[in-house]
Amino acid sequence: MAEYGQDRLSEMLRRLSDRQDDVAEDARGIARAEAELGVRLPRDYTDFIRHFGGGEIDEFAMVAIPYAPGLPGLPSSLLSCTEMTREALSATGGMNSRFPPEQLICWGSDSDYDYLWHTEEADPDKWPVVLMANPANMVELDCGMTEFLVRALTGQLPEPFTRRWLGDPAAFLHWREARRRAGVGQPEWDV
Repeated sequence: MAEYGQDRLSEMLRRLSDRQDDVAEDARGIARAEAELGVRLPRDYTDFIRHFGGGEIDEFAMVAIPYAPGLPGLPSSLLSCTEMTREALSATGGMNSRFPPEQLICWGSDSDYDYLWHTEEADPDKWPVVLMANPANMVELDCGMTEFLVRALTGQLPEPFTRRWLGDPAAFLHWREARRRAGVGQPEWDV
């Protein structure tokens, strides 16, 4: 499984900022998110947050921070994304009974899909990723977050999800660095 592990993902993502205080701040939200959700989060997600923090991969995919206090201007958190996803699914009246809203946690997204975990399994490290285009269009993949990201970055996802993100290595932009760059008029994705 090393080909899909955190070390492999770290090799594939080039950080556009190395500010460890940003990452540490995001990591402090892990315990709060776990307490509010009443679950332990998957190790690959917590490892990702402790290593990279929350932000975007190649102006395409967003990985949510675990917790954001209700302050204006903060990015989407795992908690807020999950709440919105569950509300949207509940509003459909159980259109997709395979994935009950209370068994889903949203950890990220791109322009086409929300990235969810299906939490039916007791062990969070075995939670599969679910891609949701809308409540009627949800697909479960037999992999966790890190494997999903590595496969996405290498074009190894099944059709119609396969796509190669931009860079080689891909770029990761922490949300605070994006805000700093925007504040001084620097294009976010300047290398």
